[in-house]
Amino acid sequence: MEIRSAKREDVPRLMPLVRAMLSYHSDPLDNFTEQAILRDGFGSEPEFWILVAEENDVLLGYALFHEAYETAFAARGFYLNDIFVSEAARSKGVGRALLRAVGKEAQQRHRSFVWWVAQNWNDSAIRFYERLGAKAAGVSAFALTTEQLDALTERHSSDSP
Repeated sequence: MEIRSAKREDVPRLMPLVRAMLSYHSDPLDNFTEQAILRDGFGSEPEFWILVAEENDVLLGYALFHEAYETAFAARGFYLNDIFVSEAARSKGVGRALLRAVGKEAQQRHRSFVWWVAQNWNDSAIRFYERLGAKAAGVSAFALTTEQLDALTERHSSDSP
């Protein structure tokens, strides 16, 4: 098995893994398209990086991450947005190898952390992360998506949180 940076020509082969990950999380399937990956991951200023796990010309999994900053420690790091391993390749060290590769990228770029979240219902992912030595941070994740963000920014500046 090889872990390497994704290339433009990998994107069509990556899409079944992306769709499987999105489906597993009940996320929309029509936003993160091949065009979006090429535009945002392979443009002149990439918004994210993707590492793939490959064996015998078959993509087994991927990790997608981008830069992050933690004010409490004045530290630069990575936010691991996605890590996914095909069902057939699970329990074979692929996820561990992908996380190790993201960690090495962090170290090579002088980043001091890798941060991610897991759905509370995703017991298998949580157990996997704990076996790696990752610690639950005891936080709740929140997001404003387009509709809520639009509503928030249309409010008067005198509104308080």
